[in-house]
Amino acid sequence: MEDLVDVLHDFLHGSGNSRTAFPFAAATVQSQDFWVGGSKHPAIIHLLSTMPARRRHRFDALSLAIVRQSMTWRRGRGEPLTRDEIVRLNEILLRLSIKVPELNEQDSLGTLHRPDTRRDDPASPGKMARAGIGHEGDRQMGADAPVRPVKRLCPILAGQLKAIGRGTCKPLSETVQSRETGRNSVKRIYDWDARQQGRNYTAADLRALKGVRKLVQTTANSTEEAAAARDAGLDLVMGNAHNTAAVRAGAPDMFLTAAVALPDFPTEGDVLRAAFRAMKDGADSVYTARGPHVVEVLAREDIPVMCHLGLVPRKSTWNGGLRAIGKTAGEAFELWQSFRRMENAGAFSVEAEVICARVMTEISRRTRLVTSSLGSGSGGDIIYLFQNDICGEQPESPRHARAFGNIHALQERMKVERRAALEAFAKEARGGSFPGLDEIADIDDAEYEKFRERLG
Repeated sequence: MEDLVDVLHDFLHGSGNSRTAFPFAAATVQSQDFWVGGSKHPAIIHLLSTMPARRRHRFDALSLAIVRQSMTWRRGRGEPLTRDEIVRLNEILLRLSIKVPELNEQDSLGTLHRPDTRRDDPASPGKMARAGIGHEGDRQMGADAPVRPVKRLCPILAGQLKAIGRGTCKPLSETVQSRETGRNSVKRIYDWDARQQGRNYTAADLRALKGVRKLVQTTANSTEEAAAARDAGLDLVMGNAHNTAAVRAGAPDMFLTAAVALPDFPTEGDVLRAAFRAMKDGADSVYTARGPHVVEVLAREDIPVMCHLGLVPRKSTWNGGLRAIGKTAGEAFELWQSFRRMENAGAFSVEAEVICARVMTEISRRTRLVTSSLGSGSGGDIIYLFQNDICGEQPESPRHARAFGNIHALQERMKVERRAALEAFAKEARGGSFPGLDEIADIDDAEYEKFRERLG
């Protein structure tokens, strides 16, 4: 994850007592409204990305408040804040043209705990307070700390923070930025079968990242397809609910949506039972193409529900066939009303299929639903494409898809190769050239003669 978020993550609780937690640190600089709560990691991302855009003049004070509170909290846990952590924080901030004088004073840095410091030589809280880092001190200091190379910085966050001095920051929700190479940090959860698991994203993460970072999603209906998606670094997978266990085996830590197929579960009770089964098998979310009444049934059970709006192929007869949705102002507005109805029913996300791109962008900006764009342009929160389309598993792809591979050609070559091999086998077996000497086991001549004698 981003270096700045990484170094601050363990400084404080995301919640807890009122004097040593991230929301209280934000409150001390009148920015508690930027702490969104929920999962700590995305909440930190939101806080750090919003401050430069909205209250850039208080970012230094926020950094100092976090450090001061961390000293108290970490000391109480028996894990005092270390010099290396402050140096690392300074490195990142200085590279972003941000300097907090109180955090750069060499005398105060020298009083901080080092991992290899003897137990009989602890850091003195009083010294640090007098130096201006503790709760009571406020002396200004100006010595520069040595700067070492930083491996990498999140492009979104770096761009936001570098703009502090220029006053040119925009809200991060206006920035379109693809995910960096590498896997997201794994969060610990309990699944519906009461097993502790790791996940790259949680439902809370996806909500917090809406409008902040583009994610990518594909389908997976086998262990191999799931493992391929994971190995390729994709963020999210979706598969048929029947295949949940197999998909989870191939992608044990990816956010997985299980699709409860429309014709297989006709009644509300059928859908609910299928959803519970999928969640028990390891799903994180359940997809349904049914209406708001079914979404509400699932949402009442605290299941994160993905609905389906735009072109729903199995219902395309009502739209006059397979076509884009939102081609007229009236149709686009009715689609927006459908989004609102799904929100009110309790949906968490939506598969938004083949919606006119500009319509999708406007709706995604306004809806609370996490939007997964399938053929609806880049204006959604997630870019989604079926794995068989991505890999080119059929001779032609839908207009909204693009083949990035050519598995179909490989499959065609496999067909040719299979038939050629079978024909060659039959020919040589009938002609007596198969099996050959290299493909048989033999008996010693003497033993063979003894065997024949016994046969008589």
